[in-house]
Amino acid sequence: MQVISTIVILLGSHIDTLLKDRCDVVTKYFYESEPNSRPHVYISGGIKHSVELQSEAYLALRHMSNSSSLSLMTDYIITDAEATNTAENFRNLKCKLYDLLPSGEKPKIVIATSKFHHKRAKKFFDAYFPDYGDQETWLLGDKSCYYCENDEKFHIKNVETDVAKSPPTCM
Repeated sequence: MQVISTIVILLGSHIDTLLKDRCDVVTKYFYESEPNSRPHVYISGGIKHSVELQSEAYLALRHMSNSSSLSLMTDYIITDAEATNTAENFRNLKCKLYDLLPSGEKPKIVIATSKFHHKRAKKFFDAYFPDYGDQETWLLGDKSCYYCENDEKFHIKNVETDVAKSPPTCM
């Protein structure tokens, strides 16, 4: 089994400026970590809209390679190009950790998203990782967009429904 003491989940976005901002905070965190205890980076995000040709995870990797930060990170990257929303991001991470880690092992989890998305993402995290309490760490990008912040007011009301559609259990 792979040794994963810390894992950073980069939540995808179909908005390029938000995705790049999130990539930047993850890259900074990775390079500021001690070389002998680098975190694994779980890049999550599929294709959300039918007009998109590439997954959010692929686009995040492209952002990272354009900034020359990918070379050292390559051995630490795990991708999820299937998740199409925040509930699926966390459910898929939970299942991946279930597959990768010995039973009962609990790595430090760091979540990278945007400040405006923090409150809703925290609700999802708590639903999928209730045994963490408030032990997770957040990396919050500063970039936003008007309609994104406005939409959060409506999306946060659907957290329970979204979790029900992506049950927090793994096979």
